[in-house]
Amino acid sequence: MSTPTTGGGIRSVVAATVVLTSWGEPDGNRIVLQHEDGTRTHYQHLTQLLVHPGQQLAPGHTLARYGDHTPAAPGPPPTP
Repeated sequence: MSTPTTGGGIRSVVAATVVLTSWGEPDGNRIVLQHEDGTRTHYQHLTQLLVHPGQQLAPGHTLARYGDHTPAAPGPPPTP
């Protein structure tokens, strides 16, 4: 059995507040960001969460990592 590896990082493009971090089917690890203009960005199928609800993010902050190819998730890594 191979060990899952950690792929690249996902970074915040603009300032945002983390409103949700969770795990559940079918999305796996999930993050929802609230932006100053009221829009929300959803990230799903993440390998590692690096933020928590209520956290304020500056542009460029790494909020999660996505995985490489693993037996549990064949195919290319997800596109945020």
